Amino acid sequence: MIAEFVQSIGGETALKAIRSYTLSGRSELLVKGTKNQFDFNVFFEKSGKYAEVLRSDAAGEIREVHSGGKHFVQTDYGLTRDMPPFANTGDLDILAPIRNI
Repeated sequence: MIAEFVQSIGGETALKAIRSYTLSGRSELLVKGTKNQFDFNVFFEKSGKYAEVLRSDAAGEIREVHSGGKHFVQTDYGLTRDMPPFANTGDLDILAPIRNI
């Protein structure tokens, strides 16, 4: 399956050339017996920039951003919290497991 994916994007050279990508979809979270559906967008740049944006009718928008040495979370309801930086935002790269094959 991985080989098929790599070939579908143009081969190993094309995979290594990917510097950024955007993912989007819908997720359902179950917390303490309550389900919430979230639309999400993920943005990744190999330079160490990463962001996740979750949206739901119940929770509004939740933004988590990693940019250089900064890492913070913001919500529509007024929360803005600085977080400790990740040692390596490359660990957030969804393509990382197949980049090193």
